[in-house]
Amino acid sequence: MRRPVPVAPLYCAIALGLSALAGCGSGSGDSPATTAGKSTSLRMEAWCAMQDLPPALRETFIVVDERILKPAQQGNEFAEKNSAVRDAVMSFADPGSALENGRSAARERITLMVAPADGSAPRQLFTGCLPGLTQAERTAALQGESGVARFFSGGKMQELDEAIETFRATVAGALIQAARATTPATASGEKNPLLSSLAATSRIFRKTDTVPRVVLVSDELPQPTVQDIVAARQEALAQAARTPVDFGDAEVMAIGRGGNDNIRHAFLQTYLLRLNGKLASWSADPSGATPTPAPSTLRRYVGTAQYPGSPEGIVRIRLAMDSDGKLVNSWLILTGAPYERAIPLTGQGVCNETGDCKLRADNEGFANVWVAARGQKDDVQFDNEAPFGGMREWTLETSGNGLQGEIFDSAVSQVGSVPGQKSIGIKASLDPKANY
Repeated sequence: MRRPVPVAPLYCAIALGLSALAGCGSGSGDSPATTAGKSTSLRMEAWCAMQDLPPALRETFIVVDERILKPAQQGNEFAEKNSAVRDAVMSFADPGSALENGRSAARERITLMVAPADGSAPRQLFTGCLPGLTQAERTAALQGESGVARFFSGGKMQELDEAIETFRATVAGALIQAARATTPATASGEKNPLLSSLAATSRIFRKTDTVPRVVLVSDELPQPTVQDIVAARQEALAQAARTPVDFGDAEVMAIGRGGNDNIRHAFLQTYLLRLNGKLASWSADPSGATPTPAPSTLRRYVGTAQYPGSPEGIVRIRLAMDSDGKLVNSWLILTGAPYERAIPLTGQGVCNETGDCKLRADNEGFANVWVAARGQKDDVQFDNEAPFGGMREWTLETSGNGLQGEIFDSAVSQVGSVPGQKSIGIKASLDPKANY
């Protein structure tokens, strides 16, 4: 079987520009728009709901900082001036290489936006779902299993090849269109136009059917003014508190300069955490971006956490697991005073045939990520102002529509003022229509 990773259409789009996209691939069921201008958004929806093929459970938002996008009118000029931006975007949005390298999932929705240099609301350039099959689906089809095998009949594979070509060309054309509308960068009154632009959106990253992943393509991400990791984390919490951006409990991947500086890395990690985002990777170019698996199951719960000697607190929990039972892009959100705080849930689960699971934390620290002064394994720090005091361990168990568990820490002999109390109990119920 021929592997559907053609490359010629990308160069076709780069060379000829948006107006020639129709000649770079056809047969996808979507027609690329050809109107130039800032308001135009291209779409390819055919692969978002394919018969016999389940939709992806993750959506990736690629946000390009306009300050790094150089003006270009023609495809060859764009390729010469904006190759770094093109490579960053296509590493997630090229159906061939993105699926092959595990950076995106089959039929995952990709939404491409530009954050204007003046700090105004982002402009959507493109949205659509990556045409493709998972490796498991290809194997099942070759073995003649279920509805997947029907996909391979009647010329469907030829349609897939053509859809891949058109998708790649349409994304490239959207980038060219954005470069045509870009003017040379000038000084802006905004302290950070990228964050000001994202603040102009209204919960854009929160979805009901998927979990969000945000890719920030920028060389000018927020950075500290101090040269100490603990102080940088404290500054990040203070700065983020004044930044009205909600990343929607998303994995955030940054592509641009600065990720090799430990202090800047600690600052951005904490800054994003305060804005409901987890820094998954930060690299100068897409080759260093750490692939993250998309979930194969997704469940959301709402319930309570019982602090010893205190009223119950409201918690919301997102459990997203990959095909190996590992938690991916999962969160526990503690609501209430002083503000809502989201904690990444990382760990492993074991599920039975009915879908009931037992899950346990790994060693990434859980609520300790909210402790600015946290040290290494031999220098554990806790903080009463952090959610759950910064405790690092948890266990959860799901059964039917219910969930229960405990939050604790092996270094904590007593929680609160109740003698013998070593954990905080969690009880919750399935919340199928939630968007956290």
